[in-house]
Amino acid sequence: MKGKHLAYCDKDMFLGIGYDLFAPEATEPQKWTGANLVGQALMKIRDNLLAKAAEERVEKGIRMKEEKKRQKIQDRKRKLEEKRVDSEMLPRKIQKNN
Repeated sequence: MKGKHLAYCDKDMFLGIGYDLFAPEATEPQKWTGANLVGQALMKIRDNLLAKAAEERVEKGIRMKEEKKRQKIQDRKRKLEEKRVDSEMLPRKIQKNN
């Protein structure tokens, strides 16, 4: 959506583009005679919302990576603990067999 013009099609020279919706000039921004302040405000809002959404997607991706790292560490700790328990049990098994 970035780069697309939003226009307030009104003959108002301050808020609108200076032309109504059905004027042929309404589709050609270089011919607008109004300041289009409503359209400019809407474009800024749109750009801010898109930037915020992109930022949130990046943050979510970072959180997911961190969670995966934590999960890997927990899995490694659990496996090491299982190996430790198995190695402690080994002498007992040998004693029982003798």
